[in-house]
Amino acid sequence: MKFLYLLFFCCFMQLQAEPFSTQIDAERAILINAETGRVLFEKRAFEKAYPASLTKIATALYALEQNLSLEEEVTAHASCLKVMSKSKKIEKDYRIKPYLLEPDGSHFWLRRGEKLSLYDLLCGVMVKSANDAANVVAFHAGGGSIEAFMGGMNHYLKTLGCKDTHFVNPHGLHYPTHSTTAYDMAQIVKKAMSNPDMMSLASIKKYYRPKTKMQGKQVVYSSNRLMLKGPFFYEKALGMKSGYIENAQYTLAAIAQDDSRTLIAVVLGCSSTQARYRDVIKLFDMAFAEERVNRLVFNKSDALFSTKPRGAKKRVDAQLVSNVFLNYFPSERQNFEVKVHWNNAALPIEKDQDVGYVELYEIESGAVIHREPFYAMDRVVSTLSFKIKRALAHPFESSFSRLLWLSIISAAVAVYLLRRRRPKPFR
Repeated sequence: MKFLYLLFFCCFMQLQAEPFSTQIDAERAILINAETGRVLFEKRAFEKAYPASLTKIATALYALEQNLSLEEEVTAHASCLKVMSKSKKIEKDYRIKPYLLEPDGSHFWLRRGEKLSLYDLLCGVMVKSANDAANVVAFHAGGGSIEAFMGGMNHYLKTLGCKDTHFVNPHGLHYPTHSTTAYDMAQIVKKAMSNPDMMSLASIKKYYRPKTKMQGKQVVYSSNRLMLKGPFFYEKALGMKSGYIENAQYTLAAIAQDDSRTLIAVVLGCSSTQARYRDVIKLFDMAFAEERVNRLVFNKSDALFSTKPRGAKKRVDAQLVSNVFLNYFPSERQNFEVKVHWNNAALPIEKDQDVGYVELYEIESGAVIHREPFYAMDRVVSTLSFKIKRALAHPFESSFSRLLWLSIISAAVAVYLLRRRRPKPFR
């Protein structure tokens, strides 16, 4: 049975996703395709939670987006290094500067007046997960104000689509109004992937903190155990960041890639450091094991495309020479539209001439998924009246036009000469 598709044919089609279903330890989690942003798995991913040091991903990214020189020397200001115990913060009901450090948090052990390059400080943020380094970076990138930096960063995150994120400090130490969602964190990581400096920082396994006038050289190892040899080493991992505070429990944002796709996983509220790595590895493995499927959209034997060009003697019927398939992962829902486009071809149209194409494109991104040409089944010519009208309007367009105009001019000249030779009447 053939299906007829006319000139302005357009249809919307939706592939229902078959999202992954599995048990994980994390209270909230998400797994997305990094290229498309499609969600492959989620568990309470749109509920607010404390991110802990995953905050530092946003801090480093926003600082890098300011286009500051990474070689610039930055001085650790005293206001960035102030410390208050968590118990004291609770006693004050958190009516304090949100960025105050805690003595048992992760540190780069910066000293007041110590100088390091912005690059070294960012290594402190992303590799060592140092809270003091995050404060110093924010102070520097915020023009001498951590508050100004946070205001700019929150606005920037909103432009990335992070509707449920509000950060009040650059490091992620607990503060009641400092929160995000697994979904928003995945969007931040997705954006971070487009920044080469950010990805370079996120993939560092071993870093040497340089000697300064106040301290000697130190070796720093990544806190992301997916990147290090050991029980949780993951060969496909590209990097990113882990975190922990008591209120948030164990958190992790990670990127992994194989030949088929690049994935982002975010887990929040894990019960242990081992659990967060097990969760992320489980999600990655599940997705990488998934096989693509082919769905037949147009069968070349059944699809007939037809249109009636202006001036044609008959309709132009066209057909595909190949079937049109959509290749996709079952876990990824896709909304796409099918459109039939006809080329603006002049008559006559020859048999087997390329006259148009079928186009499949994704609605969300506008990206063309597939394009397949179709070809005329028969020769189609114009009517004589259309040819004459066309020739009169465009005298030099074709040999027919030139011949017609030559005939008209010749006839006119002949009439004129005949009238000249006619004898005058006798008076």
